[in-house]
Amino acid sequence: LVFKKKENLFGLNLAKNDKSGSILLMEGYMDVISLHQAGIGNAAASLGTAFTPEQARLLKKYASKAVLCYDADQAGQRATLRAGEILTEAEMKTRVLTITDGKDPDEFINTKGPDMFRILVEEAKPLLMYRIDQVKKDYDLEDTEQTIEFIEKAAEILAEIRKPAERELYL
Repeated sequence: LVFKKKENLFGLNLAKNDKSGSILLMEGYMDVISLHQAGIGNAAASLGTAFTPEQARLLKKYASKAVLCYDADQAGQRATLRAGEILTEAEMKTRVLTITDGKDPDEFINTKGPDMFRILVEEAKPLLMYRIDQVKKDYDLEDTEQTIEFIEKAAEILAEIRKPAERELYL
């Protein structure tokens, strides 16, 4: 009754004190631990559950931006899209960090180091661009019909943008 996983984030007690204004959201505890050990103090993760609206509301109390740093596998990509949807509903600025070589954040930071990880954070794409890139993978843009289908799917994503100025910029 006192403790609910869906309302807490692992490592938030440390990440909330970071001065960057953003929280790096990880899939796993080891990812968070590795980043903190490497001197990157704004990492947190959901507690063994999928990211929830309650966690988004909690996160928003401590940061204005979130960077999703989930694993590069299919499950991680699905989790990224779902968490991004929840963060968008919570009106948080959200970016997506893509880890090269299919590694998870823990493995990446232990092999490439914290400086290389910080570069990935700087290069993180806006959630909207990540979503469009994910859709783009399903189409052969050398084929006219598939290009049209891709544009229609991308337009559906762009139509979700609530702010007219932001929508116009992406268009």
